[in-house]
Amino acid sequence: MFRKFYIVVLCIISLSLFGNIVIHSTSFNNPGGRFENMERFIVNFSSMPTNSVKIINCYIFNKQKSCAGFGKDEFTYTKHKSKKKGLNVFKKNNDDLEGYILFSRFFREKNKNFVHLFDIKNNKIIYEWNPDINAINKLSNFDRNQKNLEINANRNRYLFYHPYLSEDGSIITHSSSPLIKIDRCSKLVWQIDKRFHHSISIDHENNFWIPTLEVPGDFKELHNQYHDDKIAKVSFDGKLIYEKSVTEILKENDLFNLILNTYYGDDPIHLNDIEPILDDSSYWKKGDVFLSLRSISAIILFRPATNKIIWYKQGPWRFQHDVDVIDEDKIAIFDNNVTLGWDQSQTNNNIYIYDFKSDKAYKKYEDLFRNNDINSRTGSLYRILDNGDIYVEEENHGRLLMGTEKGELKWEFIWNSLINWSRYISEKEFEKLNFIDQKC
Repeated sequence: MFRKFYIVVLCIISLSLFGNIVIHSTSFNNPGGRFENMERFIVNFSSMPTNSVKIINCYIFNKQKSCAGFGKDEFTYTKHKSKKKGLNVFKKNNDDLEGYILFSRFFREKNKNFVHLFDIKNNKIIYEWNPDINAINKLSNFDRNQKNLEINANRNRYLFYHPYLSEDGSIITHSSSPLIKIDRCSKLVWQIDKRFHHSISIDHENNFWIPTLEVPGDFKELHNQYHDDKIAKVSFDGKLIYEKSVTEILKENDLFNLILNTYYGDDPIHLNDIEPILDDSSYWKKGDVFLSLRSISAIILFRPATNKIIWYKQGPWRFQHDVDVIDEDKIAIFDNNVTLGWDQSQTNNNIYIYDFKSDKAYKKYEDLFRNNDINSRTGSLYRILDNGDIYVEEENHGRLLMGTEKGELKWEFIWNSLINWSRYISEKEFEKLNFIDQKC
């Protein structure tokens, strides 16, 4: 009897090991295998040991009531070396503490994500959004084969990507999921059932530009799980006005080779930011958009009105995020500075300035980034203020900070989990908000 038991155990172990080999060598990386369904089964089966450990950690060690998403650890990428959580001030001038931060963060003790408006000067949360995500998901007809909302975007796992705050206190956000608008009391206003992801940016007509994604999308000849990134324009009242595949844009502008030459099989584009242009210049027109394509380290200037790529450049940035227009002939880019094999980064991130007039790119804030070990492999963003100071989100370490052009650190805010696509709100912008003192 014991002999049979040992044989069964040996078979399970052997199959699991084989499955791990399959993960790295079959249809998931090389589409179109003859035994694709069998391979998929083996891959799922091989994940059982890992998932079992995650579940045990969730229920037993983290003592969570719900383990959808396997718990708290997924919201902590890498703890920052600083042990002091919260706001740390390095320059005591009150002017250095002006402004507010709108951000989402995961609370371990509550097993939940919130959206908070944080007053830097007074070091306190002054407003909170806490929508019933599970109830909102039930109203959605979104294709669960694209992303299972109940498993991957439930109340405990909703990330509130790049929340946009309106003057009336309403929030527009997503969790790589349907786009939602909630009012100041966290009640659902509208929902668009497409898979939105990454940045949310408003244009000169008060429309939003947001990436969308279909998996598997078209172009299955490239990969059977092809990530078909698209650019989408959404009206303030929740209507999808425009949507265009980035792959189609590249093909129609004779730049399809940018995809074919990348080493990322299923995700060769990875659109992570759409920056709408608000004013005309010698190099672009109002209504154009800059696109950040991470997997090919490319920034593209696209004109939706004519379906033309006006300009593009690959590098010197690598796996970049967050492209911003900073004046009439310059843009800035957050350089994640990631080497081939995205899980390895250089010593620190950078901010690159690209000058269209001189056709040159140069680093800015290098001392600040190097001296303060700003090093996020994925995500992250920045905002350059009128006085030259820079606000930086170091996503992977749950850190927000403000620094100067001279490399001085003014303050930092450290949280013990992922801070995901925040926004800095200036004093002037805050004055326009008219909901803070209203009750729900």
